[in-house]
Amino acid sequence: MDELKKEFERNEKLLGYKEVRGSGYIITMEDGQKKADEAENSMDSWLRIIHNEDMLKILNELRQNGAEAISINGQRVTETSEIFCSWAFISINGEKLPAPFVIKVIGDPEKLEAYVESEFNQLRNMK
Repeated sequence: MDELKKEFERNEKLLGYKEVRGSGYIITMEDGQKKADEAENSMDSWLRIIHNEDMLKILNELRQNGAEAISINGQRVTETSEIFCSWAFISINGEKLPAPFVIKVIGDPEKLEAYVESEFNQLRNMK
């Protein structure tokens, strides 16, 4: 019975049904600034905007580096969350969220900081 209870509690946490508290890390991300000589609808304008693909890569990397729970602008991100571009927003769980994106991560702060400070991750690719 204890095994079943542990599995139930684990699934509640993974699916976002249970509030999670603990230490962790906060990352704030904003779209890049428009360059003075940037042409409308150019590749530069496309690259300076945070897209759902960027967010998905970051979320996957955070999970690989010890993230136990993640929220973006107050929306809990779980294994079943949908994340897609919606013009100037990123939609998460059906909510259109504007930049800046505040990503709150619960997990081992040292491990998460090592990921953020690493030279080889999606956060660095976007700088």
